[in-house]
Amino acid sequence: MVEEWKHLEEHYYISNYGNVTNRNTNRNLKPIKCNKYKTKVTLTLENNSRKKDIHLATEVARKFISESFKKVTRLDKDQFNNRVDNLIIVYSD
Repeated sequence: MVEEWKHLEEHYYISNYGNVTNRNTNRNLKPIKCNKYKTKVTLTLENNSRKKDIHLATEVARKFISESFKKVTRLDKDQFNNRVDNLIIVYSD
């Protein structure tokens, strides 16, 4: 699978591999563990006046699979593996 990028917000882009990059600095953001199941990155927006946390699996699923779903889980249960081919989305209970 080839890494594909989609626009996230302002100068941030997200890939189907679960990577987030800042196109202004050409740096990838490092994901951090926010609980037992989720990883996140923090975006700095509006000229450093606002910060926004995004959960990687949720954003990858939203950009590369479907806009509307109830929940995202991972096949391998590894919270740092946010590749689109590792994600399972649940549409309802």
